[in-house]
Amino acid sequence: AYEPLRKLCLAILTNQKLSYGEDSDNMIAGILFDGASLWEEYLNVIMQEKFGERLLHPNNRNGFGRQYFFEGASGEIFPDFLLDANPVSGNVMTAGQVLDAKYRNNALDSDVYKQMLSYMFRFDSKIGKLLYPVSSKDCDKDEGKAKVLKLRRDSSIVLKTVPFTVPAYSEEDSFESFAKEMEQ
Repeated sequence: AYEPLRKLCLAILTNQKLSYGEDSDNMIAGILFDGASLWEEYLNVIMQEKFGERLLHPNNRNGFGRQYFFEGASGEIFPDFLLDANPVSGNVMTAGQVLDAKYRNNALDSDVYKQMLSYMFRFDSKIGKLLYPVSSKDCDKDEGKAKVLKLRRDSSIVLKTVPFTVPAYSEEDSFESFAKEMEQ
């Protein structure tokens, strides 16, 4: 099943001419990848090491961990991560924390806050966290600082922004040193 993907990867790695279809003049001009998905899976690897079975990672790409707003399987939702979840027959009733991965820090807006509050309400959670990458060179700027937003009517309900520092990479750096920085 992966043979076409394997061939594409080999062609990219060996700088071969890429085309598609019967007509070889249909050149491939680029490749799209899902950066948000890669970021989410990267965070999953890191957090699984720390939290283990306490962390549930519903996955909307394959339907694993599908949750619903309403009884009777209505209002399908996929929070990125649930920490200290209380599953009953595959349905999570409550979670200590709801975590959402954003692959860019400028994505933190009113719609994101509303989505997080709806997830927190659904899972009876008082803590929500928005996880986003920030370049090591931007750590000292405002977007590189964690924030705690308290709900106006109930300050025990909080939404935290959590920047993850991602080291800058340049051609002068070795891949090994970059990998060590990423690991840290």
